Amino acid sequence: MKARQVWMWMLPSIPYLEEYDHEDLQKGIHSALYKFFNARMILPMAAAIRRYDEALPPEMLQKMANGWEVFSQKKQQMGMEFYQILFEKYPFVLPIFGRADMDYLALHLFQAVEFLVCCLRSGSSDEMLQELRFLGQVHSFADVPSCHLGHDVCSV
Repeated sequence: MKARQVWMWMLPSIPYLEEYDHEDLQKGIHSALYKFFNARMILPMAAAIRRYDEALPPEMLQKMANGWEVFSQKKQQMGMEFYQILFEKYPFVLPIFGRADMDYLALHLFQAVEFLVCCLRSGSSDEMLQELRFLGQVHSFADVPSCHLGHDVCSV
């Protein structure tokens, strides 16, 4: 239900929609875009969620959370190494950071990861999603291009 609500909420804000698209959206659940979502998107989304759940069972998530203890002792060092590898592998992202304090960023990176690990331990996916949305907003307000938040950069 939430996915459908988000879909219908975000559609009117698409900048290239024509007037007839906006008129169709006024039909709500009877609109062509709503029907498209139900016919072409919801089933693959449900299948993907099922595959994620199968790939990351609760036992695996717990192991990941337990493994955090090793990292938590070296947050600053590991954060610095992350950014060093990031800038070596993807030098085009360096200008995004400008004159940012790398010590602060390194520590902040692992504080964010630590929060997500706490969410894994508690099983609170809603809290984790809320935090991830907030982090996305922070990066958006900092004018980080969304294309730099994609798979390639995250695979470091």
